[in-house]
Amino acid sequence: MKIVVTGGRGLLGRKLVRRGAVAGHEVVALGRAELDICDEGSIARALDEHGPALVIHAAAMTNVDRAEAERELAFAVNGRGAGHVAQACAARGIPVLALSTDFVFAGTASAPYREDDERDPINVYGASKLAGEDAVLAAGGTVVRTSWLFARDGQGFTNAILRAARSGEPLRVVADQHGTPTWADDLADGLFELGGRPDRSSRIFHVANAGPVSRYELACAIVDAARRVGAKGSEVQ
Repeated sequence: MKIVVTGGRGLLGRKLVRRGAVAGHEVVALGRAELDICDEGSIARALDEHGPALVIHAAAMTNVDRAEAERELAFAVNGRGAGHVAQACAARGIPVLALSTDFVFAGTASAPYREDDERDPINVYGASKLAGEDAVLAAGGTVVRTSWLFARDGQGFTNAILRAARSGEPLRVVADQHGTPTWADDLADGLFELGGRPDRSSRIFHVANAGPVSRYELACAIVDAARRVGAKGSEVQ
């Protein structure tokens, strides 16, 4: 299957290319220069040029602090940009899987969130992703929520903890934030499986690894694992 990935230079985009080759898919990972999700003409040209059987929309503004400082940009990218991609796909009869996040929820639940739970974001990033979900669903697309994505070559929480630990400085990590760490390779495989289904009666899916943890518990596990393979670690406080 030929698949176009928006945000193709990001962590998930790179994994989709690698895992797609293993699964026998032709994955065309497009960065902003090839497909600007804020430019409807750019989206149309890219889709018409490549003619994919599926689009995985992974492009997003994911920096939570930056979203707070640049609200309009966050909504332009995560909200309207997602809608532009979904509408262009709908016009061409191309199914689209749009990546979203657990940040669309308030984070106060005592049990794992379900697909049909009420959304109530508490920050600009979550609100902008909620707007994107609504736009994708309105255009007939599918929303795939995930959480705490990580990989060996990523720039997220996992590698930030490793860098800090190797510096020899004490680590201080919050214990009241909980989530489900998700290995990027597993998410990529899940997206391919979902995209290959002939019928997706549901329009929203949660795809994540099992086992919720706190940020503190995750940091401890990261440092312990690094020590076991001979990395220079540091005490997590």
